[in-house]
Amino acid sequence: MTPQSRFDPRLFLGSGGDKPRVVAVDPETRETDLLFESSPGNSVYFLARSPNGRELAVGTKCGDVSLLDGIHPVSQGSPPSIRRFRLGAPILAMKFLPNSILLASDAAGNSYMIDSRCMDQFLNLPTEHQIVCSFALVSEDLLCGLSVEGKIFFWDVPHGNLLHIASTCRPPPLSSFVQLLFCPASRRLVHPCQSGELASYHLREKRAQRTPAHRGEWYAMAEYQGILMTIGMRDSRMKLWSAADMQLDQDYFMPRGILSAQPLREKFQQVLWINADGRAGIGENIEDAYQPIWLLEGNNYRTASGPLDGPLKQMSRRHREAAAQTLAEQIQSRLRKGRNAEAEHAQLQRMGYSHVSLLLRAEAAYQRNDPVAELRYRTELATMLPSDRAEVIRSYVRYAELLERFWFIEEAYHVCENLPPPYSADASPRLMMMYEALRDNDWMIEPHLPLPQRMQACGILGQSFQGRWILNVLDSFSLASPTISPQAMRDKYEQIRTEESTLHLPRARCGRICHASASTVRMGDWVSVRQNRDPGEGAFEFGFFAAQEDGHTIFTPLTVYVVEGKPAESSIAEHNRRVQEAFEQAMTDKTANLWIQSVHRALNQAVRRLKSAWMSSRMDLRG
Repeated sequence: MTPQSRFDPRLFLGSGGDKPRVVAVDPETRETDLLFESSPGNSVYFLARSPNGRELAVGTKCGDVSLLDGIHPVSQGSPPSIRRFRLGAPILAMKFLPNSILLASDAAGNSYMIDSRCMDQFLNLPTEHQIVCSFALVSEDLLCGLSVEGKIFFWDVPHGNLLHIASTCRPPPLSSFVQLLFCPASRRLVHPCQSGELASYHLREKRAQRTPAHRGEWYAMAEYQGILMTIGMRDSRMKLWSAADMQLDQDYFMPRGILSAQPLREKFQQVLWINADGRAGIGENIEDAYQPIWLLEGNNYRTASGPLDGPLKQMSRRHREAAAQTLAEQIQSRLRKGRNAEAEHAQLQRMGYSHVSLLLRAEAAYQRNDPVAELRYRTELATMLPSDRAEVIRSYVRYAELLERFWFIEEAYHVCENLPPPYSADASPRLMMMYEALRDNDWMIEPHLPLPQRMQACGILGQSFQGRWILNVLDSFSLASPTISPQAMRDKYEQIRTEESTLHLPRARCGRICHASASTVRMGDWVSVRQNRDPGEGAFEFGFFAAQEDGHTIFTPLTVYVVEGKPAESSIAEHNRRVQEAFEQAMTDKTANLWIQSVHRALNQAVRRLKSAWMSSRMDLRG
């Protein structure tokens, strides 16, 4: 066996962003080597590996095709040589043919056959001015390409003459992720449709067929040893089809948002995937659900090229599970003794049990009463575990409880929505009531936890901190008079401002609002006065919440902290940081306390005057 024919288990991943690059990852040792770097913004759009394993073609956003020669492990120790070919528009597809020919197409509608041994020699493939987004080799002398308009072009090899054009359905819009695959078992070309269907073109019968596959757009697919794999972006399903007759054989859970995937082991037991957030990972089929066993470091990943031959060397699953169980027990023992367990956590992660490590960290945070840390771990854990597995339902229930405790009611509702009874959202009338009330109304909330913790929690969920949050609740009082309404209180307050030269106080406002606490959700009127400060960073508001109860109006004095306005997504973290700093300063500001006392006095005086006028009118009626 020559060194060049050795099985190379490494994975090659291309990324974008500020530091576009190509890295080689060994999934056995988890070592990473940098192979290629590009200029900021010139994202790596496509990777293609040569049949001999020595060359890697890199296509970029700016239309460059770079051929890296010498990437095989026997060549490590010296950087690969690089040759370049420029197309001029973003590279959408590339593919190596067995005779050292590289196919490449770009977003301007150019498609080429390039001799990788001498990149000055190339042929233009005729495409009727259409953009080709994927290539498939049917035989040694027949090549196919799929266009974004839903046409399949047939060319001869090696001359590149256009032989035939067939019609099929339009592929989904992210062209660089679309694949056209040839299934030898059934002599069909397959690709995803815009509508979520699986399109197959019969080469013998020269006709196209559509098969329902996934909900919404999907891109990830691969064919290996007579099995076709498809993965839905939105329905979190991985489906395995018989390539012979396009019949569905198996259906598994898969993490949501996957754009591309490649098999790493036979029968798709392990899959390398890249999701819409630019994260990459390896998932393994464990009891009919694909669970991440390794999340690769870094982000902005767009494309990958992995091995299809030979199983990856790994410990047996039984051995790994036993080792993971031992590590989990060691972590729990060390934590009970107050010792550090980071080494054991790191070992769990290296073995592919990141989800076990996160679960143990979340439980430890719960034991030490650190809800912010627990939320951070359980939020990350929720991206790894399927919600329909019995053994992980308890983790999701705890996550929903934690979200509800932080007043992320909508998020808690959607977590429970996917759980079976008795844990589903339908089985929790209180959660449903809060979800409906807070979704359709203005609201103010009595938080369960200190407000700075809620601000930190917003950062964990990637949300901006906003809303009305109750800081202090004073004793309520009841009035039976129908004339002492919130609107009358507001008007009397305005009269007092004018008469007593207190115009430095802001005007009062009045409106309907939902008041939510741990025990109640009530609708009522809110008569309030707000500080003359930018509510985008936070301002105090003092007022009376008025709710009807048994024919009486119950007034409750409240001090509230208000933050309004949504920042741009790119500035959410900065917004939350400024809000937290402003809140901490406001809580130690003596002038703010004096201001609240002044507003309280003015509103109390308005109530006393209204009550006095009402009592006088009753006396007059009796007289």
